[in-house]
Amino acid sequence: MDIQRLNEDMNIISVLPDEPNSVGGLSADELKARFDRAGNVLKDYINDSLVPDVEREIVAETGRVVVQSGNMPPGGAAGQILRKRSDTDFDWEFTMPPRPGAWELIQSYTTAGTYTWTAPNLHEDGRGYEIGVFIVGGGGSGAVGAVGAIGGVNEHQYLALSGGASGETRVLYSTVTPGQSIPLVVGQGGAGREILNIVAATGIAQDGNNGGASAFMGITIDSGQGGIGRRSGPGPGVNIAAPGASGGQGSDAVSAAVVEFPNTQVLENVRNIRQVAPARGVSTVPRYIHAGGTTVAQLAAIGLLPGGDTIPAMALNPFTGEYLLGAGGGAGTWQPVIGATGRSGWMQEGFAFGDGKRAGNGAAQWSAAVQDTIGGTATAVGSGGGSAASYAQVGRLARSGAGADGAVYIYVRQRI
Repeated sequence: MDIQRLNEDMNIISVLPDEPNSVGGLSADELKARFDRAGNVLKDYINDSLVPDVEREIVAETGRVVVQSGNMPPGGAAGQILRKRSDTDFDWEFTMPPRPGAWELIQSYTTAGTYTWTAPNLHEDGRGYEIGVFIVGGGGSGAVGAVGAIGGVNEHQYLALSGGASGETRVLYSTVTPGQSIPLVVGQGGAGREILNIVAATGIAQDGNNGGASAFMGITIDSGQGGIGRRSGPGPGVNIAAPGASGGQGSDAVSAAVVEFPNTQVLENVRNIRQVAPARGVSTVPRYIHAGGTTVAQLAAIGLLPGGDTIPAMALNPFTGEYLLGAGGGAGTWQPVIGATGRSGWMQEGFAFGDGKRAGNGAAQWSAAVQDTIGGTATAVGSGGGSAASYAQVGRLARSGAGADGAVYIYVRQRI
């Protein structure tokens, strides 16, 4: 491109004498004009020389390029650019690099397994570039417990079950070169625990399964802990508490019930607790899910433990600004006294995210109906599964919800 350069001497003020009026003989108007001269020189150069030269060159170059139906390829994908291959041939060539400074997702792995990611040649010139990686461990499954509700010695039992915790997360930054292969692992969500063919003579409570660890570049990220199950009884049992599971988002501690209710008393507000389990960066504070309005002192007297460890910052994906991760919901059931008709229970919901995915709901069954008790499986990445507490008929199934698989998200921004 042949563009005329600005070669005029711009040292206009510095060459004036120290007293431009009395020594240099300049009038006030002439001195003012000297100060304006540099700006006017630049204006004239841009308007009268530079812009016309550039416009003429653009017209000349455009005239050499003929884009028409014969050489304009159909299709193309979002983010691709049209590259000229010859005087008459064009192709959709490659995906445009991300905008400088902006992180864009180029690869995601959200199903449990072992993979190898190969860095693409983003700039088509072999240059290295920076990646950011958000890694999520698999969520833990909820605890499960069951009691066959028929048979005198088997009555008067308590189940307290906490939900599974979410996996932990980690943010990594690294520079990669095109063609570089990097191994990675997506941790599996903890499988739900199952109690089949509940029998009248026994009761059982089981902890949930931990999730699987995720990894990238040999750096391992911990999974969520499975929910914790506690049982007391049979006859006479006492109220019991289970601690919350720990992870990126820890679950609440839970109690089976609060006090020994007379067999004629049934609290409807106890049966369907809908308080939401921790999610989206809830701070680490002692949280308790329980029936009624019992005081902290009364809770301490039955040994209620604090919620699972939570790391609020882990819930945030810094590349998108979105909050992720939820703990599974807890559940509990109890029967106050032998022969009572006032069996009761409660369950807690998992957090539902804006995309329709969620942490697992807790489930509880305490009626005489012949029903299975199935905790909710987590569908939000890395979140915990719901617990399942069954005080129902014999011969049925109790199964806690599975935790969700972890994830590895790979982002890139253009190197400048």
